[in-house]
Amino acid sequence: MSNNTILLTGQAREDYIKAHFAPDMVVPESLMIEETVSSEAQDAYEKWYDGKDEDTQELIDAISDRTNYIIDEEEYDEFISELDSEGITSASEFEDRFEVEVESESDLYEWVESMMDDIGYLSDTPNFIKNHIDWESVWKCEMIHDYYIIEFVSKSYVFNRN
Repeated sequence: MSNNTILLTGQAREDYIKAHFAPDMVVPESLMIEETVSSEAQDAYEKWYDGKDEDTQELIDAISDRTNYIIDEEEYDEFISELDSEGITSASEFEDRFEVEVESESDLYEWVESMMDDIGYLSDTPNFIKNHIDWESVWKCEMIHDYYIIEFVSKSYVFNRN
C-alpha cells in the first residue's frame, strides 16, 4: 500500500460506498477494496475475543459496528474501561447512549447542525440564516448539558447523558 492510500473500514467504508455508488451499481474489480490481515494478527484477535465473556463480546461488536478508529485489542480494552467509568457496561447501554465519533471540533459542530436539521428545528429556516448560526455556541451553551464527550485515541466520542 502506498503512502497516499487510505484504508477505510467499518462504518467509514460503508458510508463511502453509500455516498459514491448506487445500490445496483456494478463495481469493477479494479476498484474493489481488499482488506488483508495477517493470520497471526487474526489468531491473536480471535484468542483475545474468545477470552471475553459473552456480554463483553457483544459490547466489542457494538463498538466495532459504530466506530471507525478503535481497531485493536488494546484499544478496545482501554475504551471499554473508559465506558465502564461512565457507567456503560453493556452493548445495549452503549447503543442507547452513543451518538457519534468525530475527528475534530468542526466535525462535532457539523453533527450538531445535522442533528438539529434531522429533528426538524431548521425545516423552515432559510439558508441565509442557517449559514450564520454559531453551532459551537449551540453545543457549548445548550447541548453540553445533555451530552458528554470521551476523548480517546485523538478522536471524540459523543454520548447522550439520558
